[in-house]
Amino acid sequence: MGAEGHTVIQRVAAPHTRRVPLHEDTAEDGDVVVACEVAALWRSGPGLTAPTLHTWPEYRVVVYGTTDSDGQVFGNYDPAFAGGDALAADRRVRLFYAEGETLTLLKDYRPATRN
Repeated sequence: MGAEGHTVIQRVAAPHTRRVPLHEDTAEDGDVVVACEVAALWRSGPGLTAPTLHTWPEYRVVVYGTTDSDGQVFGNYDPAFAGGDALAADRRVRLFYAEGETLTLLKDYRPATRN
């Protein structure tokens, strides 16, 4: 399934256009985002009186501002964080965690500027 089915990924992958106060962190193109999504599975069949919906979190690691890939999907936070952390360190960018409308800065691997 592509990014078109995931509102969190659409928001993360699309260029950031909302104005935000300077004290709030926002992701920039190239930053790595670990996005929490809710996966669901409809179950029905013999023996069930009604279809049931089972949900669980999935974690997708994406590069902010890119739409060419769906990113990596993980079933648990720890491997998603490790994958996102390694990618952010390799790219020397920031690592964010997105859940719902909240974007949290986890690490910053950008080189420090020296004056």
